[in-house]
Amino acid sequence: ALFDYDDQSPVSIVTMPNKSHHNNTLTTLSGTASDAGGSGFSKMKVLVKWDAQNKYWQGSDWGAAQTWVNATGVAPWKYALPVSSYTDNNYYIVYSSGIDDSLNYQTTISSAVFYYDIKHSTTILVMPKIGGVWEYQQFGTISGTSFDENSNASGIKETRTGAYHYNLGKYWNGVNAFDSATIVWSTTK
Repeated sequence: ALFDYDDQSPVSIVTMPNKSHHNNTLTTLSGTASDAGGSGFSKMKVLVKWDAQNKYWQGSDWGAAQTWVNATGVAPWKYALPVSSYTDNNYYIVYSSGIDDSLNYQTTISSAVFYYDIKHSTTILVMPKIGGVWEYQQFGTISGTSFDENSNASGIKETRTGAYHYNLGKYWNGVNAFDSATIVWSTTK
């Protein structure tokens, strides 16, 4: 009788979320896997930890038990987790582990961290003065400040401005005149 001898542990890698990024739309966790021993895969497992609460995804809700749920596929593998299961301003850790057909378990667990942030940033206009009357007066600068109020905030990627001339009924074209029928957003510095 012939048989394959496989004493090597499989390896899986979390590819989404990628890096320790901030996210507000992540619905599918995913990754890939390989088995150098050659026996193939029996199953892929995923563990998701809600870090601040020290809770783990149980398959339909969060609980205290470390529960490894079955992923779909192997290389690549996927696991769907609804956005409604996340809480704003929190970190989550995704772990993956493979079990090959020779029942070797992955020994070095792969992980990825992401921060869930759904709160919009805030921009406050400083110049020209809000509510001020600036008709027929020139001003060279529109200025203000932007911030993200979450304690683990993703930060401000960019701030955009646009201007509307009430009397002309036109928007600033982004270059030199109020002649646009639609708003033109300009990225600020």
